[in-house]
Amino acid sequence: MLKPSSAALSLSSMFALAGSISFAFAIILNRRLRGTSDTSLVTWQTIGTLLVGAALTIGSWKTPSSLDFGAMLLLGIVSCGAHLMITRALKLAPASTLAPLHYSLLLWAVVFGSAFFGDVPGPRILVGSAIVVLAGLFIFHRQKVVDTVPPENVPKGVN
Repeated sequence: MLKPSSAALSLSSMFALAGSISFAFAIILNRRLRGTSDTSLVTWQTIGTLLVGAALTIGSWKTPSSLDFGAMLLLGIVSCGAHLMITRALKLAPASTLAPLHYSLLLWAVVFGSAFFGDVPGPRILVGSAIVVLAGLFIFHRQKVVDTVPPENVPKGVN
């Protein structure tokens, strides 16, 4: 964000963009399908993810070691629990209320990136992350303020 270049448009960044768009669609679908059971939603989303993941591993599959398999199993259990909780939260509260909580993902990315991969973010990443979080929190705050103002007090043309 702070120093864009053509190097930022790599295959890895395209996967990150596709993942972000997919996550946004999953949130929208969870909200629209709130009458469906949590287990059913999570099961079908997991099957879809499994199919996409399987397609992406064609030609590059490596059999995991027992340690890797155990780590993937633990990741699956924790992810399933988290997914069920996110699905339940989206049924109980508007997405706009939950959106600011997603910024905690940046904190966890820094913590886990540092702990497991030795990847310490530089100043540009920290400043860029702060800009994203502050902009999101400002939008959240502004929406709360707009929601509390009676419609007759809002000037024409302002929504």
